[in-house]
Amino acid sequence: MRHGMTSTSVTTRRGFRSRAGARAPNDRERAGAEGRGLFDDVYDDEVEEDEALEVDESDDEDESWASDRARLRGRRATSSSLEDLRASAFKREDARSTLQCGRASAIGSVVLLLFGFSSFGRASTYSEQSEHAKSEYARAVDEWTGFRRAEFASSRFEFALAPVGSTSDWSTSTTAWKPTREVTTGYREGVDLRDAKYEALRFALEGGDLIEAIGIPELLQAGKLEKSDVPSLQELLNPDETTRSYSRNYNNTAVMEALMGTRSLSLRVDGEHILPVADIELFAKAVIPITNWKTCKYQYAGYPHFGGCETYSVVDRLCIKLEKREGTWSIDMYGGGAGCEARSLTDEGKPAEFANWGAVIRHRVAAPVTGAYPALSFVRRTLAMSRDSATAVIIRSSADPHIKLLNATGGSASFDEQQVSLTVAGIVLIVVAAVLAVPAFCLLLPFESDAAKRRQRVPPPVQLRDMV
Repeated sequence: MRHGMTSTSVTTRRGFRSRAGARAPNDRERAGAEGRGLFDDVYDDEVEEDEALEVDESDDEDESWASDRARLRGRRATSSSLEDLRASAFKREDARSTLQCGRASAIGSVVLLLFGFSSFGRASTYSEQSEHAKSEYARAVDEWTGFRRAEFASSRFEFALAPVGSTSDWSTSTTAWKPTREVTTGYREGVDLRDAKYEALRFALEGGDLIEAIGIPELLQAGKLEKSDVPSLQELLNPDETTRSYSRNYNNTAVMEALMGTRSLSLRVDGEHILPVADIELFAKAVIPITNWKTCKYQYAGYPHFGGCETYSVVDRLCIKLEKREGTWSIDMYGGGAGCEARSLTDEGKPAEFANWGAVIRHRVAAPVTGAYPALSFVRRTLAMSRDSATAVIIRSSADPHIKLLNATGGSASFDEQQVSLTVAGIVLIVVAAVLAVPAFCLLLPFESDAAKRRQRVPPPVQLRDMV
């Protein structure tokens, strides 16, 4: 007991302290609760602002962010709040993707529709060109039946082959020149256009193609072939027990090498006027740099050898067109070549970059698996199966309506091909545009209806009174 204090005062003071001590915790709890309430009010305001923003984070980020909010509030996040956030984010993303798909479909539909109508417009311009080409073709038929055919039939044509650079006087030899014969179809040809029909005329080399008419006779004369080594084409196509491919003394390597080498093909008109046609090889060997043996064998019909592909080819067909200028026949080089038609493929069978009016068409022959040259009988049978040897070498007049037709139609022999192609392309484009317009309409219509409803809910603007 302190000095100067009685027992009564001490007791009273202790009671006051005990009551004050009991009230102190209650006051601290009340102050803490007021502080937490103030913090919660401030945090709720911040959360309401945050919830107005779009949620673009992944599910893991949403969960951690919600957990942090719950810890700040002093409570754990519930699963229902996370599900609501995920559902809201999914709806916004789905709406964004739907809107993008709808816009893309609409744009594609409009573009294709424009291209479709543009194709129709181009097709209408081709109709005028088609009518002009038809009139030119009809005029060519009239000229052909009038005097052009008789003019062409009155001429005489002969072919000859000679080594390039040969100094012998082969041009005057009667045995070097091989005659031609007239070839007609026996019926009127031409496009079914009014009365545009005519009787065709062309000249073909007697004896078949160049190998049959010129190559084999030279080998027989040189003693490299015997008569029994050269069965007829009919026997090769329909062999029997008596058919022999070659004799005992037959040397295929020597025979095929004799057919190799560049030669000059010439044409003699009426026995005096000589026209150089082309430099050709009856039988040729080429090495393609291909290391894959499968590609060499199955795509190029070659023989893989030392990192390359050995291929063989022979002259298949030949067609030249002649024109008469100032009373003299000359080779017509229309289209960049002396050929009778535009070819879209090269000699290797690949698509050509430009139309080729070459006179000579070659044929690839399969190489034997032994690496030797193909046999002569195999080469002859391959060519005989691919075309008619009797009309493999042809001469035509540039005034022939068929040549005129190919020139006027770009080699297609159809007046309306371009117009039909553009019309079909336009129809296809418009149909595809209509198909794309269906999803565009279905996807964008809900967004447009929602936007219209929102515009209806907006209150009208308040009219301001005139200020006096």
